[in-house]
Amino acid sequence: MFQQKKLNAIRISIDEYQGVRFKDLYVCFKKRAVFKSGVDIKLPELSFRLLTVLLEHAPMPLQNEQLLELVWKDTVTGEENVKQRVFMLRLALGQDENNCYITTQRGKGYYINTPLKWSKKPNAVSVTRFTWIVLTSCVLMAASSIAVYSIVNNKNTHITAQVFMDKQEVIRLTKNVDDLAFCLDGYDDYVEIADDDALDIALGDFSLTAWIRTEALGQRVIVDKRYENFSDTVQGYVLFVDEGRLGFQLADGNGGWYCEKPGASCTTYYAQKNIADGLWHHVGVVVDRDEPNGISFFIDGEQTCRHDPRAHRGTLENDMPLRIGSRSSYHTGLFQGAIGEVALHHRVLSSSDIAREFASGNQRYCYSIASKGGLRTAER
Repeated sequence: MFQQKKLNAIRISIDEYQGVRFKDLYVCFKKRAVFKSGVDIKLPELSFRLLTVLLEHAPMPLQNEQLLELVWKDTVTGEENVKQRVFMLRLALGQDENNCYITTQRGKGYYINTPLKWSKKPNAVSVTRFTWIVLTSCVLMAASSIAVYSIVNNKNTHITAQVFMDKQEVIRLTKNVDDLAFCLDGYDDYVEIADDDALDIALGDFSLTAWIRTEALGQRVIVDKRYENFSDTVQGYVLFVDEGRLGFQLADGNGGWYCEKPGASCTTYYAQKNIADGLWHHVGVVVDRDEPNGISFFIDGEQTCRHDPRAHRGTLENDMPLRIGSRSSYHTGLFQGAIGEVALHHRVLSSSDIAREFASGNQRYCYSIASKGGLRTAER
């Protein structure tokens, strides 16, 4: 743990400011955007958080372990990821030998050492940090309407959504409007469904499929139903995108919480194809838990790789809610983009099943006429 008191002594509180200008950049905290010579350079959320932390503590250098705690927080990652993210941020800002935004001081860390011009908020007021969509009800064997509340600045806006299970025991999580996706901003939006036995996996086989669209890097959760305790264990399943790669974690609670260590309760598996390209992709993971190559990844109807799930044969059941667009146990891993549909199948899907689902196409999009929580301003 680093010296928090020392950091707090010089830290700027960005809640009091609407933005900051340095060199040819303007950082707008309200829009969470960075403009270079007036042009939005569209930083990924993790890169924006990294830049914000460096600005808050400027000109004090921050070491890798300090950045891990301030930027990544509860996300388990390593110092190499910090170095990679700093490199990507410099690249996005257009840093070169003639224009240095982020400086490295050997043995001290990374810092911003240039005059900063802060713009104070007029009549600054406190705002609610988190916005979420909560689906509360049981998942029934027949179609049922479920209430959704988008909580924005303490005002409840009632929307409706629908969750249903068909006769083949397929649970499809979608909006009730036929052509509407879950449109999430990567900052404070997610969908939560209360714990239900139908959403749990005990000892059986299962498959997860989804239509997604994103160009955000970092770790972005598609669907998560896990119990996570960083001093204990992990139990459940999660499908996500990490630095553009499709990932899946299987956790049975038998062992430690850190998946990279021997005897851990969880293993994380990856496909290698980049899917964070701003296009719609159909993604899927099929889990046959007794087979040596029982985990199969599918992207756009084609199998991309296989993995061995047999290290975790225990139950995946837990009491956590299922979330779309966020980790179940923390407000992290927030998805930035659109999720058209998530489907949980309590069986092994065949390659032809996946191909048919992909061929049927995605009918859900985000439109530019609606509001936060379900309809984000975005292109189809």
